[in-house]
Amino acid sequence: MQLEKHISELLYRYECVTVPGFGAFLTHYKSARLDVSQHAFYPPTKGVSFNEQLRSNDGLLAQYIADVYSLSFEEAVKNIHTEVVAWKKALHQGSLELASLGVFVFNTEQKIVFAPSDSHNHLMASFGLGAVVSPKVARVAPVAAQNASTTSFWKVAAVGVLAIGIAGLSYFKWENQHLINQEQAAIESSLQKAVFDLGALPSITVTMPLKKELFHIVAGAFRVSANADKKLKQLLQKGYNAQRLPANKYGLHPVAFESFTDRDEAVKRLRTIQRVAAKDAWILTSE
Repeated sequence: MQLEKHISELLYRYECVTVPGFGAFLTHYKSARLDVSQHAFYPPTKGVSFNEQLRSNDGLLAQYIADVYSLSFEEAVKNIHTEVVAWKKALHQGSLELASLGVFVFNTEQKIVFAPSDSHNHLMASFGLGAVVSPKVARVAPVAAQNASTTSFWKVAAVGVLAIGIAGLSYFKWENQHLINQEQAAIESSLQKAVFDLGALPSITVTMPLKKELFHIVAGAFRVSANADKKLKQLLQKGYNAQRLPANKYGLHPVAFESFTDRDEAVKRLRTIQRVAAKDAWILTSE
């Protein structure tokens, strides 16, 4: 089973994919950039980072594996565990490289260091776009005229043509404005004589669409609906603006601490919640 392949597939749609017992892969948006020294333009990307503190099973990856291979949820969890054991073994032997994600190594303090792959872009909007490299454009200065008398002649000729053009343009503008004034006078005369009876005009009600909350800080995703209700009640009692989200296609019922329309606000609030309430909280982006 190529677990890293399925993690990469999920990162196109989600900002956090947790591998139980190993850690979580997180994504963040990077704007398009220009490398002047290399004459290269790079499209917007979705950068990938890793947090080994987020190890709790939120059910997302396991349910996806279960659907892909037609397994039960429990069997999918066991397969993930087997893959994680192999990953850790490779890591302790030197390094672990996961295609389209990056490379893991231990530093001198025996802590995991992750170097993301720069050859894969998980931003769906930039799918298929690569770096554009343009050769440097050589600018050639105009060659000075060798014959001074010829240059003077053309300068005089240019001044004459310019004068004729200005005179012709002035006449054209005067003639055009004269016609416009005649048309406006005719329209005003017609309006003074016309009588309009439009009757009662219908009232118009304009409803402004509400901003849709797109970023949800998830406290958990539950297979049993009653457990989701219980979690929601706990969060509301603690003062969070919590809500239940619609069940996803994996049959799980997510519960959110809070929801936001602005991604930066959501990320800032996520950091606070991870610090004081739940280390394994993560952001779900509505499609």
